[in-house]
Amino acid sequence: MDPITSEPQSLILSMRIYKGLLAVYPSEFRRAYGGPMLQVFRDCCRKAYSQSGLKGLIHLWALTLFDWLKTVIEEQLNRGTQMTRGKFIRLSGWGMVLAGVTLLLTFLPDADRILDGFYLTFGSPATPAQHNLYQTLSEGVRSLPIPLTILLITFGLLGLYIRYGEPAGQPAKIAIGVGIFSGAASLVSWFTVPRPTTNILIAFMFAGLFVFGLIALRVKPMQRGNGLPVLAGFWWPLLVILTYVFPQVLRFLGPQVPLWFSLTIFSIISICLALLGYLLQADILRVKETTPHQGIRL
Repeated sequence: MDPITSEPQSLILSMRIYKGLLAVYPSEFRRAYGGPMLQVFRDCCRKAYSQSGLKGLIHLWALTLFDWLKTVIEEQLNRGTQMTRGKFIRLSGWGMVLAGVTLLLTFLPDADRILDGFYLTFGSPATPAQHNLYQTLSEGVRSLPIPLTILLITFGLLGLYIRYGEPAGQPAKIAIGVGIFSGAASLVSWFTVPRPTTNILIAFMFAGLFVFGLIALRVKPMQRGNGLPVLAGFWWPLLVILTYVFPQVLRFLGPQVPLWFSLTIFSIISICLALLGYLLQADILRVKETTPHQGIRL
């Protein structure tokens, strides 16, 4: 079911990526639904591209990635012993670790420099279509770290909810739930609405983690690192408040926030996210090792 070569390069690339995403589904699910899902996605891609061009295709991908993550989680958890909650929590912990890395990748050079890198690596484009593909890829690489980070943090928050929601109590579950919902909403809004709206939604995602951390400091549901959610979740909401509510506070830094300031804040967030994710996956591994003959009760 390969797409015909006469289609735009962006559609061909989308179909190849989507085929790769389908490989993550359980084998039984792929056999039953893989073909129809691929055909529906191809039709949606053609319609989105014909109506709005590359912008419509990006919007479709935002919705597709959110639905893909939701469906993969549901199908994998429904596999019983093949994907236990413990395994899912470990994966979400490593996702949080990876989020700490991808957050720092937001300091990548601009799209023009990335485009020059494509020219240097793969040579100058031979056709206008190849040039357009290079340009699309360079813009995608430049803009990818933030939505990827949002996706990974949302994945990590879901792991925190499953692992620590019950011992932390109902207010903590609500806080993490707000964070998960805001993360999903900000992922979609990244491709569809102005940046201030997305920044505010991301702030709510981190605020959910922050409130969970405040509760965790009191009830201590985790063996270690109960203060990490506070440290990881504090900075983004603070920056959004200072930017949109009290901008005069940041004026002492100059007309633009210096790179060293942004890099310092993002580094703190990244380190705390990575540590939190590592402790999450290590904690569930410790539980499995201490209860070898019992299922994990979460």
